[in-house]
Amino acid sequence: MEIVKEPKEVERLAQQREDENRDFRAWLKGHGPDDDELNELVQELTEGVWSKIDCTQCAHCCRTTMTRVVPDEFTPLARALGLSLDDLKAQVLQRMDDVGEMGEKGWVLLYPCPLLDGNLCRIYDERPQQCRDYPSLHSDFRSHSISRFTNAEICPIVFNVIEALKFKLRWPGLRRWRGRSRRRR
Repeated sequence: MEIVKEPKEVERLAQQREDENRDFRAWLKGHGPDDDELNELVQELTEGVWSKIDCTQCAHCCRTTMTRVVPDEFTPLARALGLSLDDLKAQVLQRMDDVGEMGEKGWVLLYPCPLLDGNLCRIYDERPQQCRDYPSLHSDFRSHSISRFTNAEICPIVFNVIEALKFKLRWPGLRRWRGRSRRRR
């Protein structure tokens, strides 16, 4: 399977396959391996794709997504940037009314990320946990599949893992969806 690396092409293909991916996600909810086996397979595919994609050549997530920052991260961020906590809040973070899954208030780094220097994070070792976890393919793939599939439009790694997963699981809908696109040409 060919790896798609260019963010604009990933975005275009993910948008083109939005209905296909919705069907695959729905199928995956009730089919395929159990959760542990699925997570293991996703990890295996992620490692294979990650070995072919250099995030520092992309940084698309840093340019297009908002990053939640929790209060425990303020001091390390401020220290790494040489700012006071007040200056961090004034210059780098923004208060949002609806950030979390439960609609709680919080702080975010808006996009493009103010910590980005070219394609590199200026404070990589002190970056927020949400950045450390991205693209969040390390656990609970099935139960968090909505966010995983949403990230397919943003991250070449996620896009390629989902595409590989369709083939690896021999998803029955793949023939139907890809057959349609071939007939339209």
